Amino acid sequence: MNTHQLIDAALGFLLLVVGLSQLLHRRAWATTFVPLLRHSATPILAGLYALMFGLVIAAAHNVWGGWSLVTTLLGWWLILFGAAFLLAPGATGRWLARLVITPNLMLLGGVIRLTLGLVIGLGIWLTHVVD
Repeated sequence: MNTHQLIDAALGFLLLVVGLSQLLHRRAWATTFVPLLRHSATPILAGLYALMFGLVIAAAHNVWGGWSLVTTLLGWWLILFGAAFLLAPGATGRWLARLVITPNLMLLGGVIRLTLGLVIGLGIWLTHVVD
């Protein structure tokens, strides 16, 4: 398994598990996120983690075609997200504090993550396992 396949597999599995967890336990996710989003350290911590993971994905998985494009785009999105949160923690913190977190929003997040995980997983299957 090469680096691209490893990153695709890890990210796909992570998205599947988190998405499924959000679908099954959306109330727990909502009650957990409400205080986190209002904490002053959240923009800095979220920015650090997003930038770190985004840089790893972009550096080791810069594939601009096929199924792997989804992983590359997620990596670059994490870089932008992380940089915005680190460069403007006050503004992003105010934005986070205004978010209304509900179980239905967690359901939507779960569906999106589960779908992305399935797309990445299907891409791995079709391009690396079936060949």
